[in-house]
Amino acid sequence: MGYSSIKRFSVIGALSVTALLGVYAGWLFYSHSETPSDDLSDLHSLLLTTLVATWVVADAQESRRAHPTFDHGSFVFMAFPFYVPYYLISTRRWRRGLLILGGVVLLFMLPWLTELFVWLVEVFVWMVKTLAQYVRLLISYVR
Repeated sequence: MGYSSIKRFSVIGALSVTALLGVYAGWLFYSHSETPSDDLSDLHSLLLTTLVATWVVADAQESRRAHPTFDHGSFVFMAFPFYVPYYLISTRRWRRGLLILGGVVLLFMLPWLTELFVWLVEVFVWMVKTLAQYVRLLISYVR
């Protein structure tokens, strides 16, 4: 398995795990007005951190960059919030590095954004139903 396939697997895994949790969070919020448990959110964060750290290590190996420590993977995992932005900006420059970093942050926030979207849709539907009831009431008074 080459470094490019490891990177591809990491990206597909991160997208899949986040999409599954996002769908579950949206369904749970819609059907029961609850959010996923903290344990599930922690597991999502751990899996996503591991997959992004794996991508960073494979990318550094593929581009033959110098490694800061002997155990580069453990270092990336432990210093994740500090090292990943540094790595992305130093290897991809500001514009592309910040764009990729924004995608990583979006992956971490997607389950919460899904719940927010479902809530906004529910509020919109409630407002439309209420408005329709008032219109029906107004029409019945006019007749």
